[in-house]
Amino acid sequence: MPKASESPPREAEPRFIRFESADNGDGLFATASWFLDLVAMREIRALRKTIREIEGLYNWLGTNTPAPPPIAYRDDRNRRPVTWFKSTAIEHCRRADRLCELLNRESVNVRRIARSKIPRILWSDDVQVVSRRDREPPRPTENFLAVRQRSRRTKQMVPSPPSRQTRGATVEVLVIAENTTPNAFAAVPVNR
Repeated sequence: MPKASESPPREAEPRFIRFESADNGDGLFATASWFLDLVAMREIRALRKTIREIEGLYNWLGTNTPAPPPIAYRDDRNRRPVTWFKSTAIEHCRRADRLCELLNRESVNVRRIARSKIPRILWSDDVQVVSRRDREPPRPTENFLAVRQRSRRTKQMVPSPPSRQTRGATVEVLVIAENTTPNAFAAVPVNR
Protein backbone atom coordinates (compact mmCIF):
# COMPACT_ATOMS: atom_id res chain seq x y z
CA MET A 1 0.00 0.00 0.00
CA PRO A 2 1.53 3.34 -1.05
CA LYS A 3 2.20 5.92 1.64
CA ALA A 4 0.37 9.24 1.53
CA SER A 5 3.56 11.06 0.51
CA GLU A 6 4.18 8.77 -2.46
CA SER A 7 2.70 9.70 -5.82
CA PRO A 8 1.05 7.07 -8.01
CA PRO A 9 3.29 5.46 -10.65
CA ARG A 10 3.61 7.61 -13.76
CA GLU A 11 3.36 6.35 -17.30
CA ALA A 12 6.64 6.50 -19.16
CA GLU A 13 7.26 9.60 -21.23
CA PRO A 14 6.69 9.00 -24.93
CA ARG A 15 10.01 8.47 -26.66
CA PHE A 16 8.72 7.98 -30.22
CA ILE A 17 6.25 10.07 -32.22
CA ARG A 18 4.63 9.09 -35.50
CA PHE A 19 2.38 11.13 -37.76
CA GLU A 20 0.28 9.07 -40.13
CA SER A 21 -2.81 9.23 -42.28
CA ALA A 22 -5.79 7.82 -40.42
CA ASP A 23 -7.15 6.73 -43.82
CA ASN A 24 -4.41 4.34 -44.89
CA GLY A 25 -1.54 4.50 -42.40
CA ASP A 26 0.83 6.33 -44.76
CA GLY A 27 3.41 8.49 -43.02
CA LEU A 28 3.47 12.27 -42.83
CA PHE A 29 5.85 12.74 -45.77
CA ALA A 30 3.75 10.58 -48.12
CA THR A 31 0.51 12.20 -46.99
CA ALA A 32 1.82 15.77 -47.33
CA SER A 33 3.34 14.96 -50.74
CA TRP A 34 0.03 13.46 -51.88
CA PHE A 35 -1.87 16.56 -50.72
CA LEU A 36 0.56 18.93 -52.48
CA ASP A 37 0.31 16.85 -55.68
CA LEU A 38 -3.49 17.17 -55.61
CA VAL A 39 -3.18 20.92 -55.08
CA ALA A 40 -0.74 21.16 -58.02
CA MET A 41 -3.15 19.18 -60.24
CA ARG A 42 -5.94 21.52 -59.08
CA GLU A 43 -7.96 18.60 -57.77
CA ILE A 44 -8.48 20.47 -54.51
CA ARG A 45 -8.30 24.08 -53.45
CA ALA A 46 -6.65 25.66 -50.46
CA LEU A 47 -5.54 29.15 -49.47
CA ARG A 48 -2.19 30.15 -50.98
CA LYS A 49 -0.89 31.12 -47.54
CA THR A 50 -1.74 27.67 -46.20
CA ILE A 51 -0.20 25.92 -49.20
CA ARG A 52 3.01 27.96 -48.85
CA GLU A 53 3.24 27.09 -45.15
CA ILE A 54 2.61 23.38 -45.85
CA GLU A 55 5.25 23.43 -48.60
CA GLY A 56 7.73 25.23 -46.31
CA LEU A 57 7.27 22.73 -43.48
CA TYR A 58 7.38 19.77 -45.88
CA ASN A 59 10.58 21.07 -47.49
CA TRP A 60 12.24 21.83 -44.12
CA LEU A 61 11.43 18.38 -42.79
CA GLY A 62 12.61 16.76 -46.03
CA THR A 63 15.88 18.70 -45.99
CA ASN A 64 16.63 18.27 -42.28
CA THR A 65 15.52 14.68 -41.83
CA PRO A 66 18.08 12.24 -43.22
CA ALA A 67 16.55 9.60 -45.48
CA PRO A 68 16.94 6.11 -44.03
CA PRO A 69 18.97 3.79 -46.28
CA PRO A 70 16.90 1.29 -48.31
CA ILE A 71 18.24 -1.57 -46.17
CA ALA A 72 16.44 -0.01 -43.16
CA TYR A 73 13.10 -0.99 -44.72
CA ARG A 74 14.02 -4.63 -45.36
CA ASP A 75 12.41 -6.96 -42.87
CA ASP A 76 11.33 -10.52 -43.59
CA ARG A 77 8.55 -10.37 -41.00
CA ASN A 78 7.01 -7.05 -41.98
CA ARG A 79 6.08 -5.70 -45.40
CA ARG A 80 5.82 -2.03 -44.46
CA PRO A 81 8.11 -0.87 -41.65
CA VAL A 82 7.30 2.61 -40.37
CA THR A 83 9.30 5.65 -39.34
CA TRP A 84 8.99 7.39 -35.97
CA PHE A 85 10.54 10.66 -34.84
CA LYS A 86 12.52 10.48 -31.63
CA SER A 87 11.08 12.77 -28.97
CA THR A 88 14.56 14.28 -28.58
CA ALA A 89 14.24 15.75 -32.11
CA ILE A 90 12.27 18.68 -30.69
CA GLU A 91 12.35 20.98 -33.73
CA HIS A 92 11.35 18.15 -36.09
CA CYS A 93 8.43 17.20 -33.85
CA ARG A 94 7.34 20.83 -33.50
CA ARG A 95 7.28 21.38 -37.25
CA ALA A 96 5.65 18.00 -37.89
CA ASP A 97 2.93 18.93 -35.36
CA ARG A 98 2.28 22.16 -37.25
CA LEU A 99 2.19 20.34 -40.60
CA CYS A 100 -0.24 17.82 -39.12
CA GLU A 101 -2.44 20.67 -37.85
CA LEU A 102 -2.50 22.39 -41.25
CA LEU A 103 -3.31 19.17 -43.12
CA ASN A 104 -6.14 18.41 -40.68
CA ARG A 105 -7.56 21.90 -41.31
CA GLU A 106 -7.63 21.00 -45.01
CA SER A 107 -9.64 17.83 -44.20
CA VAL A 108 -6.68 15.46 -44.53
CA ASN A 109 -7.06 13.15 -41.55
CA VAL A 110 -3.54 12.94 -40.04
CA ARG A 111 -3.06 11.67 -36.52
CA ARG A 112 -0.19 11.98 -34.04
CA ILE A 113 0.80 8.83 -32.18
CA ALA A 114 3.18 9.03 -29.20
CA ARG A 115 4.55 5.90 -27.56
CA SER A 116 7.21 4.97 -25.05
CA LYS A 117 7.64 1.53 -26.65
CA ILE A 118 7.38 0.50 -30.29
CA PRO A 119 7.85 -2.83 -32.09
CA ARG A 120 11.37 -3.95 -33.00
CA ILE A 121 13.63 -1.11 -34.15
CA LEU A 122 15.25 -1.92 -37.50
CA TRP A 123 17.33 1.26 -37.95
CA SER A 124 18.01 4.47 -36.05
CA ASP A 125 19.74 7.85 -36.34
CA ASP A 126 19.68 11.08 -34.27
CA VAL A 127 16.22 12.13 -35.49
CA GLN A 128 14.22 9.00 -36.26
CA VAL A 129 13.87 5.24 -36.06
CA VAL A 130 12.48 2.68 -38.49
CA SER A 131 10.50 -0.07 -36.79
CA ARG A 132 8.16 -2.89 -37.56
CA ARG A 133 4.54 -1.91 -38.02
CA ASP A 134 2.10 -2.83 -35.26
CA ARG A 135 0.22 -6.05 -35.84
CA GLU A 136 -3.14 -4.32 -36.04
CA PRO A 137 -3.38 -1.95 -39.02
CA PRO A 138 -5.04 1.43 -38.58
CA ARG A 139 -8.81 1.36 -38.84
CA PRO A 140 -9.83 2.84 -42.20
CA THR A 141 -11.80 6.05 -42.14
CA GLU A 142 -13.52 7.88 -44.92
CA ASN A 143 -11.20 9.38 -47.54
CA PHE A 144 -11.19 13.16 -47.22
CA LEU A 145 -11.82 13.66 -50.96
CA ALA A 146 -15.09 11.79 -50.67
CA VAL A 147 -16.29 14.26 -48.06
CA ARG A 148 -14.91 17.47 -49.53
CA GLN A 149 -17.40 19.45 -51.59
CA ARG A 150 -16.64 19.50 -55.30
CA SER A 151 -17.68 22.02 -57.92
CA ARG A 152 -17.09 19.87 -61.01
CA ARG A 153 -17.63 16.29 -62.08
CA THR A 154 -14.65 14.05 -61.24
CA LYS A 155 -13.82 10.41 -60.70
CA GLN A 156 -11.86 9.37 -57.64
CA MET A 157 -10.54 6.08 -56.30
CA VAL A 158 -11.25 5.52 -52.59
CA PRO A 159 -11.25 2.52 -50.28
CA SER A 160 -14.65 0.91 -49.98
CA PRO A 161 -16.38 0.53 -46.65
CA PRO A 162 -16.02 -3.03 -45.36
CA SER A 163 -18.83 -5.33 -46.43
CA ARG A 164 -19.17 -8.93 -47.56
CA GLN A 165 -19.17 -8.04 -51.26
CA THR A 166 -16.47 -5.36 -51.32
CA ARG A 167 -14.15 -6.21 -48.43
CA GLY A 168 -10.75 -4.76 -49.28
CA ALA A 169 -11.80 -3.75 -52.81
CA THR A 170 -11.36 -0.31 -54.28
CA VAL A 171 -14.46 1.44 -55.51
CA GLU A 172 -14.86 4.15 -58.08
CA VAL A 173 -16.76 7.12 -56.70
CA LEU A 174 -18.44 9.60 -58.99
CA VAL A 175 -18.91 13.04 -57.46
CA ILE A 176 -21.73 14.74 -59.29
CA ALA A 177 -22.68 18.16 -57.92
CA GLU A 178 -21.30 20.98 -55.80
CA ASN A 179 -23.22 20.28 -52.60
CA THR A 180 -23.14 16.51 -52.54
CA THR A 181 -22.84 14.49 -49.39
CA PRO A 182 -21.05 11.15 -48.98
CA ASN A 183 -24.44 9.40 -49.02
CA ALA A 184 -25.18 10.79 -52.49
CA PHE A 185 -22.21 9.03 -54.12
CA ALA A 186 -22.59 6.02 -56.37
CA ALA A 187 -20.02 3.38 -55.45
CA VAL A 188 -19.20 0.67 -57.97
CA PRO A 189 -16.59 -2.04 -57.22
CA VAL A 190 -13.65 -1.98 -59.61
CA ASN A 191 -12.43 -5.40 -60.73
CA ARG A 192 -8.66 -5.60 -60.33
